[in-house]
Amino acid sequence: TIIEILLYTAICIVAYIYPQSVNSFQTEQEVLMDTIIGFTSVSLALGVTLFIHFRMYDKQQQDLEAARGEAIRLSEVKSNFLANMSHEIRTPINVMLAMNEMILREKGSEKIQNFSLNIGKSGKTLLSLIENILDMSKIESGKLDMIYENYQTTELIDDLVMIGKERANRCDIGFEVQVDENLPLCLYGDFTHIKQVATNFLSNAVKYTKEGCVTLSFHQKAGSNPDEILLCISVSDTGIGIKEEDVTFLFESFTRGELSTRRNVEGTGLGLAIAKRFTDLMNGHIDVKSDLGVGSVFSVLLPQKVYDKTPLHKRIVKEKDRTIKEASFIAPGGKILVVDDCPENLLVIKSLLSRTLLQVDTVISGEQCINRVIKKDYHIILMDYMMPDMDGFQTLRTLRELPNFDSKVVALTANVVAGVKQTLLDAGFIEYLSKPVMWKELEETLIRLLPPELVTVSLGEKDFISSDMKHKLEQDVNDYGIILEEGLGYLSGDLLQYRNVIGFFVDNYEISRMEAEVIHEKKDWKNLKFIIHSLKSRAKAVGAITLSETASKLEKQCEMENVNYIEIIIPILYYEWERTQKGLKKLIKGLALLTSEQKEMENFEVNQEELLLLLKHNRQPDALIMIDQMIKNENTLETVVCLQKIKQKVDEIEFREAESLFMKLMKKEDHGK
Repeated sequence: TIIEILLYTAICIVAYIYPQSVNSFQTEQEVLMDTIIGFTSVSLALGVTLFIHFRMYDKQQQDLEAARGEAIRLSEVKSNFLANMSHEIRTPINVMLAMNEMILREKGSEKIQNFSLNIGKSGKTLLSLIENILDMSKIESGKLDMIYENYQTTELIDDLVMIGKERANRCDIGFEVQVDENLPLCLYGDFTHIKQVATNFLSNAVKYTKEGCVTLSFHQKAGSNPDEILLCISVSDTGIGIKEEDVTFLFESFTRGELSTRRNVEGTGLGLAIAKRFTDLMNGHIDVKSDLGVGSVFSVLLPQKVYDKTPLHKRIVKEKDRTIKEASFIAPGGKILVVDDCPENLLVIKSLLSRTLLQVDTVISGEQCINRVIKKDYHIILMDYMMPDMDGFQTLRTLRELPNFDSKVVALTANVVAGVKQTLLDAGFIEYLSKPVMWKELEETLIRLLPPELVTVSLGEKDFISSDMKHKLEQDVNDYGIILEEGLGYLSGDLLQYRNVIGFFVDNYEISRMEAEVIHEKKDWKNLKFIIHSLKSRAKAVGAITLSETASKLEKQCEMENVNYIEIIIPILYYEWERTQKGLKKLIKGLALLTSEQKEMENFEVNQEELLLLLKHNRQPDALIMIDQMIKNENTLETVVCLQKIKQKVDEIEFREAESLFMKLMKKEDHGK
């Protein structure tokens, strides 16, 4: 404004001087001189004014920058405070919940049990609130990273269905699921934050629904590009609904609708605000429709790239078929190397692969892996990425520097979460398998990666444990924190393999426990973390979920070297470990009785033909069981010795020699008769 006034004044001065000069009796030179002097005076005045103006502007900019810097500093202070506060609060809450869990497991009075259940519920709610505050502080400080990766649509659906069912059951309301079966099988997006947005919807719906049901729906809309869809996840409820004027405030931090109807509802009002921020960061859109007293529908629309266009319904049909028939294969020419610092994990995988006739070698470190690969070629290497000294990443980099190295390396990890998956693939692992390794996933991976000419795939009926016997065994181990269904699930219901896995766990208990105690006494948190990490996956593999969860908590604290927490929770871990050991021993007895009943032989002659058939089809585990039973029932020393030789051949996977020896034994028995 000042500059405009001065310019206007200068123009007026010039306009005044010039006509005066022309009308006077001055010479042209004098007129020119007066004009120059006038312009010079005006220019000087303008220059001084502009200088003062720019100095004032520069001072204002400096003040604004200083204010901005102070605001950023205060925001960082706030974020750091919230992060530290949440960490400090979570630690004693976790300890409290762990100790409360011990109270729940003791057979106290019903009143004490109810008190403990309420403590647990309130503690988990408090943890959830702290996590929300921490998420909000990350968003406001700009430290929240979006992690995009390929993910299975079925995995997202299964996870959200499990969360929704658990929360709805807790509040005694119904839960329904609707899925568009034409959704692509695999998408590319931020799996973790998509799940968190939908989880906040589910949590909100359950909070405000006292009767009726909550419905979780998945469908799609066409995207802006041919290789893109708009993934729509919606959660509808039959709750109290929202006033129209309150809808605009739903996504503001620490804000909820009419408080008079929501005073008894837990929460800070951050869940939907966080969901909105996450959605904006993923370039999505949230929509809310609600009728007061009728219910609400929260929907999120997110652009996702399509990685695998196969419709879900084809996968569903395939899974239904597999419940009737289980694919199995043999590949005698296939060479596999398993790398894991835990000997028990090596035994488990080797046991899983026993029927495939694969040539399986095992090593316990990255260095041993490299030395073995230098001497021998392998088709596939299964490698734990989290090992002491030389981890999976370092080992893989070294392997790829070897001349003519072309093995396919698959990562084994107990930490398959968003980010870790993509990191493993980016590092050069061709695939990854979560630990504890599930037979279906291992089988599918090996069939896919092995040279086709080496693999013979067959479909055969699979025997599962009867529901009555399963129920009895479940009751036997329920008080020990063991879920039988969970352990069998990792082995596709294979009872024999499950017995082998829990046998490994029980046999190695003393050594593993002693190793953990020695390292704990040395305060070697780094190596303790590796031992606990291994225990976590091994416990999960046998269905000891409580022990696995306790180990998971301790592993995180070892990584942070949180000494106080470690010292409090490690006695709980030892208690859970010993408790699991007792339960598994009881389970082994039950399984032995079951196997004995299932495999009981009516007479030797009938089972001769059955064993011969098993040998012809290279069925090692079943053949070994039958030979053991024959040895147990046989009274003739000469026959027992012969059967032991046959067993040794089967154990060494020399089926043709075992078959020949057994046929000779059959002829001798017939001749004796």
